[in-house]
Amino acid sequence: MTRMHSDELALDDLLVRRLLQEQFPEWAELPLRQSEPSGTVNAIFRLGEGLSVRRPRRHGSTEPGSKELARLPRLERLLPVEIPVPVAQGRPGVGYPWYWEVHTWVEGDTAPVVLNQHKVRSR
Repeated sequence: MTRMHSDELALDDLLVRRLLQEQFPEWAELPLRQSEPSGTVNAIFRLGEGLSVRRPRRHGSTEPGSKELARLPRLERLLPVEIPVPVAQGRPGVGYPWYWEVHTWVEGDTAPVVLNQHKVRSR
């Protein structure tokens, strides 16, 4: 796995597989591969055909719950595009210190982000 930050944890397939075996044995034998490009905040692994595993690279939560768990299911109904939604939340274990999540997998391209390019005039 390529590291994006000097202080991030190593998140390889073996660690992901061990966490799945420990916490979600029903998914532990599904094919697993790291998604490229992976996220900058979370390392993303494709799990089988319909799921993804999202693991914080650094500074993850030590408490259950997350913004994604709370907001994505509500946003899904409001947006005109399909988005990944949480299916389960894993807990710290087998050497990984933070909570992590399993989401649905959405096939396709990443939607482009358009930033507001307004110029600010100084006086």
